[in-house]
Amino acid sequence: MIIEQKILCRKCRSVIDIIYKEKRTNVKDYMVSNKLCFECMEKSSKKRSETIIYSTWIYPILERDNFTCTICNKKNTELHVHHTKPFIKILEEVLEKYNITRKECDDLLKSDFESFIIIVKAVVNAHELCHGISVCPECHGKIDKKYRRKK
Repeated sequence: MIIEQKILCRKCRSVIDIIYKEKRTNVKDYMVSNKLCFECMEKSSKKRSETIIYSTWIYPILERDNFTCTICNKKNTELHVHHTKPFIKILEEVLEKYNITRKECDDLLKSDFESFIIIVKAVVNAHELCHGISVCPECHGKIDKKYRRKK
């Protein structure tokens, strides 16, 4: 049984063609219930995970470091949080725990959005405060440049 449905994305107003062939999928159900096209859905997901990581990891690190660059001691400046444990290591540990590859994780975004969000939340939760330091943009650039040279 084939079911076709056309809806308007509530954010960008583009027409979304939803076609269910044999079975419904979580992504399509999510798109229909939230009236979001795939691009807007991806942006919404990214924004949600960024908000969660800011409140649970970034802000507590900035607060712990007294809103000061831990390298040059600059205060009252823009600050970043640098991963002292590389993000890719955190991601790989979570994927290993769930026994899936990075490719399978990417595929989940398109095929099983709810499972993808579970992985995103697990990655966010795997961030520990000891895995980050507050740095100003200049020091962050120096750290990243030094790290790239080591590779």
